[in-house]
Amino acid sequence: MRRAFLSALALACGALLARPASAPATPFADVPANHWAYQAIQTLSADGLIDGYPDGSFKGDRPLTRYEMAAIVARVIAKLEATGAGTASKTDLDKLQKLIDALKDELDALGVRVTTLEDAVASLDRRTSVAQRISVHGTVLADGATSTFITTPRNVAGGGIDQFVSVYATSPDDNNPLEQLNGPQTILRSDARFDFIYTVDENVTVSVPVHVIDYGPGAQGNAQFAISPDIVVNVAQAGAFTNLTLREAQLDNVESSRLGLTYRAPDASMQNDFANPTQPFPKGFEIGGILNGLTSFQLTFSQLDQTLINTQSFLPNPSGNGFANNYLAPVVPPQGGLVQTGSTPTTDTFTAGANGLAAVYLSKKAVAGTVAVSAYSVPGGAAAIPAFSYLDGSNQVVFAVPLPPGARISIGYIGLGYTNNEIPQRFQAGVRINQQFAGLPGAEVGLTFHRLWDENLPGGTSAGAVNLGVNAPPAGDFGDVSDTVFGVDFAVPLALERGDAARAPTLFGEVSASRWTPDTQFVAETGAYAAVAGLKLTLHRTELTLQVQSVGANYLDGAPFRFFGNAPSTWANYQGAFFPQFFGFANTLGINQTFDASINAGAPGRSATAANPALTFLYPVFNPFVAGGPDYYSAFAPNTQGPSLTVLSPLRIGALTIDGRVFAQHLTQLQANANTTSTFGPQFPTGVRATFDKLDAGATFALGRVSVNLAGTLEHLERNDTVGRLYIPYDPAAAGYDPAALANYQAAGGTSAVVYYPNYVSLYHTSLAAGVSLPVTRDVVLNTRYSDQRYFGSYGTTLQPNIGGTKDQIDLGLNYTVPKTSSSVGLTFRNSTYKDAALSSYNLTANREDVNFTIRF
Repeated sequence: MRRAFLSALALACGALLARPASAPATPFADVPANHWAYQAIQTLSADGLIDGYPDGSFKGDRPLTRYEMAAIVARVIAKLEATGAGTASKTDLDKLQKLIDALKDELDALGVRVTTLEDAVASLDRRTSVAQRISVHGTVLADGATSTFITTPRNVAGGGIDQFVSVYATSPDDNNPLEQLNGPQTILRSDARFDFIYTVDENVTVSVPVHVIDYGPGAQGNAQFAISPDIVVNVAQAGAFTNLTLREAQLDNVESSRLGLTYRAPDASMQNDFANPTQPFPKGFEIGGILNGLTSFQLTFSQLDQTLINTQSFLPNPSGNGFANNYLAPVVPPQGGLVQTGSTPTTDTFTAGANGLAAVYLSKKAVAGTVAVSAYSVPGGAAAIPAFSYLDGSNQVVFAVPLPPGARISIGYIGLGYTNNEIPQRFQAGVRINQQFAGLPGAEVGLTFHRLWDENLPGGTSAGAVNLGVNAPPAGDFGDVSDTVFGVDFAVPLALERGDAARAPTLFGEVSASRWTPDTQFVAETGAYAAVAGLKLTLHRTELTLQVQSVGANYLDGAPFRFFGNAPSTWANYQGAFFPQFFGFANTLGINQTFDASINAGAPGRSATAANPALTFLYPVFNPFVAGGPDYYSAFAPNTQGPSLTVLSPLRIGALTIDGRVFAQHLTQLQANANTTSTFGPQFPTGVRATFDKLDAGATFALGRVSVNLAGTLEHLERNDTVGRLYIPYDPAAAGYDPAALANYQAAGGTSAVVYYPNYVSLYHTSLAAGVSLPVTRDVVLNTRYSDQRYFGSYGTTLQPNIGGTKDQIDLGLNYTVPKTSSSVGLTFRNSTYKDAALSSYNLTANREDVNFTIRF
């Protein structure tokens, strides 16, 4: 009886010929259901390993020869070898091995050797085990957006406003123009990620992260997709080393220094899934791990492309690619096809208005030495070609004598665009070592080294190619940046509280030094020191952190920010190496009205400066105590000193627990400079240091299933420099005094008594924000957030208030998480408004709607 069953089981394995795929769910009806092989046969059949006879029966009553028995089992193995290990699961192989084991005695008695067959099964088992150690994870992103301006802001004469103003008025509530979203229905740069992971054994894992970057249809050179494969090897234990990592990949795990003074690594908040990143992750090599359980280390070397700030929205939009048309958006040259050679002959024509024409900006960045007047005429006939100067740094043509009203001039030049910008390759190298101490829990000392430099690679620059730039010496040339930063940081528990190092008072600090130059060929290196020290205390459940900073005026970690194009006219005189924080809009309305009143006292109606849109406008003002930018890698701004205090404390009100926080800061410039007030004309020196005070408070709590977040901020930027200067209206677009205003002043005998204070600053910024998150179901969450910001005070005027703006934003969102997955669909709506107390024509309302798909597996 046993032999009959074994023969039947073997035949079941051997009947592999063409059985229809639509076989019955229980194909072998003549196999007794009470035998252990029943489930094995049914499972193997369902998995396609046993096909049975055409009629679905088992034919278990037919005796088998030794050859048939060997052939049956061999054919099963052959099928699996042909179709691959993925055909059989570990469970299937276990069942197959059990059938072979049950037949072994009979096969041996008949003289059939099954060792080879068992080895084949064992080999398949190993192959299947390898397959089972492979896993795949990934993220696929998609976004669709529309944007509608209900009210479009206009200047005082009804014309369009400066894009420099528009970007800040429509930026998110963090006021960072580099984080602006792209235009309607534009996916600029979508980054899908796939990670193939192979577990070699419990000690070694190899992963291959792959980034599939989509630049959207019509990308430069038709290169819509870019695939970037990486490789990462993780070793849990290798002698004295643990958590050893070897990586050739996008470096999204670089360690920052303890306080971010010496080096603050790019993080996820600086990446934009649907646009060029604000500060992209570099791509390079990493070796990291822990030695003897106490010394963690990381060595990195990376190659990255310079990120520029775009101001060339006037450039044509090639093939529908919207990359170059987002004003002040980050631009990463190779991703946009900018690193090419060539030139574009260009001619710009200008007509002098009623007030004449003193200077013009060219529509494209010109190659120095190619600018010439191709045609010139005045009312009534031709005239001699006027003398002019070309300012390469600001891309201006300035006439020696202002052109008369009605004059028409054409200027020809070689214009730079997409096809001729070449910049050197940028590299970074970094080392981070952190040492802990046995027997001293919480005590640590860290070393951080960060080196950034530019290098013209052999063959990387074509003959005749030029560098495109406006704000680095020598004028019009970016130059090769070199920056070296070294820092030491520490944390020392002063005493242990019942053996709890986490609650012990801790002294911490970081000291750093930098040496850098914006152009290694022409500019000598400059250096500075920086230091931050503090004390962290835990009193009951309240955590207090007192910190003091002192950062040298010439301290820089990274590289100076640079524009792709011309600097905005109202900011062309800024001399800082970093991108400062937006701090509201100033306006020239009040001071121009005062000037008109003074001039018109002797001849009413002669001066109409306040009605001139070139002279009366809004312009952004900035806070130099907060540093940022695509290539700035420190958490602290240069030229700042002062203390800050952070208090984190949970509060209980009945059954309600509130996580509260308070942050207070007072900073002063180390050296007085006028970088905050360099909007008009040459920078006026100042001997008064600016100060900055900030008070920020917030609370997070839950009301049942509803999560609530509240926040409020008060900031004050001040420099009490009341050195007065005579005011004559200035036209930043022409980089000089307005000819008509100057003529009116001279006609009045120079008797205007309008005095202004170019370095006086007293600005306030308040912000109130509230956010609510409400789970509707287990998979659906509603989110809403409201923020109200107000700016007011005086800036470079006659001590009268000239800043008064309100910026509000409402975000409504719905997020649906697909059940049993981490994928989601998000719907968001944003309404942004800006209202100005002085120039209501600048008011705007903008709506934006987004649909975001995130697929994770």
